[in-house]
Amino acid sequence: MALNVAIQVYRGTLANLASLATTGKAGVLAWTTDTNEIYVDAGSGSPGIGTGNAWQKIVNDIKDVNAQTGTSYTVLASDRGKLVTLKNAAAIAVTLPQAGASFPNGWWAEFSNQGAGTATITPTTSTINGGASITVPANQSITIVSDGTNYIALVGKTSINTTAEVVHQFATSNNADGSLNLAQPAFTDISGTLSQTQLPATIGAGSNLTTFDAGTF
Repeated sequence: MALNVAIQVYRGTLANLASLATTGKAGVLAWTTDTNEIYVDAGSGSPGIGTGNAWQKIVNDIKDVNAQTGTSYTVLASDRGKLVTLKNAAAIAVTLPQAGASFPNGWWAEFSNQGAGTATITPTTSTINGGASITVPANQSITIVSDGTNYIALVGKTSINTTAEVVHQFATSNNADGSLNLAQPAFTDISGTLSQTQLPATIGAGSNLTTFDAGTF
């Protein structure tokens, strides 16, 4: 006995799918012609893509590498699911369009800074991790996810910079890349009370100073 199976597939752009309501039939497929992705109708939920909405992406995988070597780049909707590499000796300005529309709930991409210059990713209107921008130092990478209104960055470090030891210097502060700033300590860096017992018994040969009062530095 022959078995006839009909498969219904919607086709259109990602933006079309983001505004499409459920067909009412769970399992109906949709193919985005501009991003080449497959989504499935959950059978219920609000129009759109992602958790709680009608359409769910079947597979989340890195589908391509978009290598950028300039000092500026504007992220494209088609970067969804891609690894965007950034490589330049100078600072790199990355513009991320506003979340929503072509960057709907569930849109994501990974960014890897492979150059010496720091990359700064700045969304248009939307925030990223609650702020106006986020920096990606050299040899670091992040994953950026849209919630339909703003962006969330999953930050990971591939290495931590270290600072070589310098005699008679101590750490005064630390930098975003993990390295330390060093300086020789000054008297103003010392605090606390010096007790009599902590002082040496004598100051030195030939010295007329035989006693020393404890005090506070």
